[in-house]
Amino acid sequence: MNKVAMCLFSILLPALLVACGKNTTATPYKTSIPTMASPTSAPTSTSVPVTEIYTPLPTRPSSPFIAPNTKQIERWMEYEDALAKAFFKSSLQPNEVVCEWEILGQTEQEVYVDAHCAGIYSAASYEAQIPTVIHIGMDGTVLSAEIPGAGSSYGADIRRMFPPNVQEKIFIQPVDYYGTDAYWRAIERTDRLRWRRGHPDEPPWIILTALGIQPTPAVIPWITPELVEIEKWKDYQTALAVEFHYRPPEEIVCEWEILGRSDNEAYVWAICGEIYGYSIGLGGLATVYVENDGSVISANGQLISFPSEIRDTFPPIVQERYFGGQIHFQELVDRLRWRQSNPDEPPLIVVGATSNP
Repeated sequence: MNKVAMCLFSILLPALLVACGKNTTATPYKTSIPTMASPTSAPTSTSVPVTEIYTPLPTRPSSPFIAPNTKQIERWMEYEDALAKAFFKSSLQPNEVVCEWEILGQTEQEVYVDAHCAGIYSAASYEAQIPTVIHIGMDGTVLSAEIPGAGSSYGADIRRMFPPNVQEKIFIQPVDYYGTDAYWRAIERTDRLRWRRGHPDEPPWIILTALGIQPTPAVIPWITPELVEIEKWKDYQTALAVEFHYRPPEEIVCEWEILGRSDNEAYVWAICGEIYGYSIGLGGLATVYVENDGSVISANGQLISFPSEIRDTFPPIVQERYFGGQIHFQELVDRLRWRQSNPDEPPLIVVGATSNP
């Protein structure tokens, strides 16, 4: 579905689905408090009555989903373009950027969002997640977006730009955030952002959620790995871990997909994450250099950021799959998340080739 079709579809909607998160009410527990007896003139054997009162357990902060209104759905492309300009200035054009966002609060002229944007052709320096204020005109048009400064300016800008109730959501402590509805919604948005890098005309997660639409997964054929690539998968993982993560490779698991080959090079899309960690690393294209016998020498992917560099580095078959979004983004990420807790298990590329789940 292209952007124009999406707009026409949303304009015809008679009503929005209003979603809300779950408010968790903790079960109270009993606390026994002894009631002291008044002293008497002579000591007597008196039983001490116990009064039971109910003390509620502390509740985890709740952050219900705020559904966009009709105008926000119709103008989602304006929201995305404004976010792209605020995030990357003139470094990238809006048509080179995809964004995902969730509404944290709003007034008549301002919408406060948690925004996550990435360059379509780059996963390194051109990706960020930042609280953002979107300024709205009286007719609902998007005027601009504003992000806080970095470093020492960040906290002061957040307090200047956002109302107190939104600041609470931004400054929430990790221990109060992990596992909440807001946390899992952020995971879904991150997955959607990664997928939309290959499908930039498709609407963001917030629009699909508000309209109650389930994304249709694309059927993408796999390129079967060769026998030596299966046998040496640990060497591939080590080389990619060195290239795509800052931690020692023995602390990292990676998933990758073969996009093409030539002589002593294998072209892959890869993504890595820490063992027993929460975070998923940045994904991207890489060239794995191999010996004539298939032994892995090294991998290179750090310098590949722009379309011109991709076209200079990779053969047409790889470019076709990459620019066309013909990559199993979500399947690889799902397997990576599982392997972060099961690091000795093989990657999806091996499991799929050997049909051994």
